[in-house]
Amino acid sequence: MELPRDVMVLGDPLKVLRRTAVFAPDLVDKLEISFVGYEVESVNRAEITPGVRDLLDACAETGRPVVIVSNNPSERSRRFLIWPS
Repeated sequence: MELPRDVMVLGDPLKVLRRTAVFAPDLVDKLEISFVGYEVESVNRAEITPGVRDLLDACAETGRPVVIVSNNPSERSRRFLIWPS
């Protein structure tokens, strides 16, 4: 399937999903799964914000709970939290 030109130039995955729903609704689920896979994979290249590791360690040492709010898929957040670096 050839993508419409306006979809090929979109840089936002959510815009791509919304536009795909118009011309190929049967592909939306597959496309979303693919995007989530890329998001989860990106953990391997992500850099943690300076100070966050110390904050998380301090919370763990003092028994304070931590809540994560993110616009990323939950699996990506979980993998980032257990990532060794």
